[in-house]
Amino acid sequence: MAYIEGKMMGESANAGAKRLVILSLSGALVVLLVFLFSTTRWTAFSTMTLAVVLCLLIAFIYLKMDPYAWKRIFDRQGYERLRELDRRVIESLRRLDDTHLVLANTTVELFHIEYLVISRRGVYLLSKIEGTGATACENGIPRVGDHSLEKEVALLWRTCHFLGILMKKTYQVDVLPRPVLVLSDTGTFIMDNCAEITMASCESIPSVITRQSGPPLPEGAAENFAYFIKTRYASAG
Repeated sequence: MAYIEGKMMGESANAGAKRLVILSLSGALVVLLVFLFSTTRWTAFSTMTLAVVLCLLIAFIYLKMDPYAWKRIFDRQGYERLRELDRRVIESLRRLDDTHLVLANTTVELFHIEYLVISRRGVYLLSKIEGTGATACENGIPRVGDHSLEKEVALLWRTCHFLGILMKKTYQVDVLPRPVLVLSDTGTFIMDNCAEITMASCESIPSVITRQSGPPLPEGAAENFAYFIKTRYASAG
């Protein structure tokens, strides 16, 4: 069984609240320092402007670190559907053998990592998609039902490139994580080569990851990178 580090959706709500408190206190400290050491006389308008900018900045950083916060508050049913899909993905990932390390629901810098699978076979970055319906590839962009996944694909690729840069900078290993979109459809389903991305059902995740489609990572690279991400980011959440 794969080793899974991290928590399912909803289990880290306390950590999210803690991050929000820390960000708010940091913003309050910035305001205090500005007023204490500034030689400029602050008007009501400039004070309000500073407060609004800081609130927007705190909200932006918090939502980057916890992208489901907005959905948890304003779309509870959608959030519960995502939690159920998250549970299914985790259970499917458990079927991998113990040579795989899975980091679930982790924030690396300002990138939210839903599922990062690291093994000697390679590195995989998974992101779940809630939508249902017929799956197609139109003009090189995957689609589920009437919903284009262009935005999701772009975000997934940006995160893949960031992790690739991080791995190369840290361990001088040039490896680009392979992106996988996980659909909520049940059964076995795999679609390759659409925007150079793989789409699969929850049940097909082990098959996607265990397929050998390239040279293995250098000896020790997977273990070292997994340990680096786990200790620096996963443990901090």
